[in-house]
Amino acid sequence: KLEFTLDLIKIKGYFEAVFEVWPPFKWSVRNTTTDIIIWSAIIREDDCQANLKQKPSQRAKRGRLRTRSSSDDQNAYGAESTNSQVQDLSEKQLLQISKMFGSEWMQVAIFLGLMYKDLEDIKETETDVNMQKFKMLVKWKNGRKRGEATANDLWDGVKDLDDLSSEVQKVLRDLMDRQTAR
Repeated sequence: KLEFTLDLIKIKGYFEAVFEVWPPFKWSVRNTTTDIIIWSAIIREDDCQANLKQKPSQRAKRGRLRTRSSSDDQNAYGAESTNSQVQDLSEKQLLQISKMFGSEWMQVAIFLGLMYKDLEDIKETETDVNMQKFKMLVKWKNGRKRGEATANDLWDGVKDLDDLSSEVQKVLRDLMDRQTAR
């Protein structure tokens, strides 16, 4: 348990945490008076700077990991990334896709492996339905390793959903075609 204060961010510009458990694991920020989760994320192996800077044998010897800041992630996803041949969907693409979902968006989440509790948390913290759908896709993406949140991966998760609109199917196929053309 760490105390998260905005004063520290004002001074340093970021909040750093050191973990003694190897990812993946869930990390949450709670309001200490109400015990309500304010923010949570799944910390993946690829999120850690130690993972990026060291060879596998060195990582095994080092038990502590430093998480990357969100500014580091801006270069890790979407169109800005040049690290992998097949790129993860960007947040802009996820937003565009999420706006096409209708009432079936919660079924999409279940097909993508999210838990109903995750959906209830999203609905509780976000009143705008379009943002609920977007946050659902971001949660899906954040729960996957880098390179495993592509249009192909999203399609693989939802292709068996009977209620998926033809509009969403077309957009995903177009994105997959663009990725294979690269």
